[in-house]
Amino acid sequence: MAAAIETLYDVVNEAINLVFSEDKCDLDFFVYLSSQKISRNDIKKFIDSYLYTSLVDQVNELSLYLIDNTLLKEAYEWMGEQRIIKTRDYLNKIIEDAKQYEKSKRPGRKPKTSNK
Repeated sequence: MAAAIETLYDVVNEAINLVFSEDKCDLDFFVYLSSQKISRNDIKKFIDSYLYTSLVDQVNELSLYLIDNTLLKEAYEWMGEQRIIKTRDYLNKIIEDAKQYEKSKRPGRKPKTSNK
């Protein structure tokens, strides 16, 4: 299973590289995790990893730049505000998809849905 987690890291790293270098937001992380049948242990390892922590930090930096761009002007000024918002939202979706997938893999009954 170590290969699965390494592949997961590679996919996320590639998504991060593409969003910053080519402005491509192609990865639907929840769909990827579901299609690859990533185990709960592997997604928990990902959530506890340095890569996940750096993603959270990156989203926080981008949000901070949008609030007060004088602090991080040198780092992100080249992107422009619209691209920063798009990038931040994309990276945040990867984070949220990982959390949602981990939650969906928890053992036990699934919550009942109403048919209204």
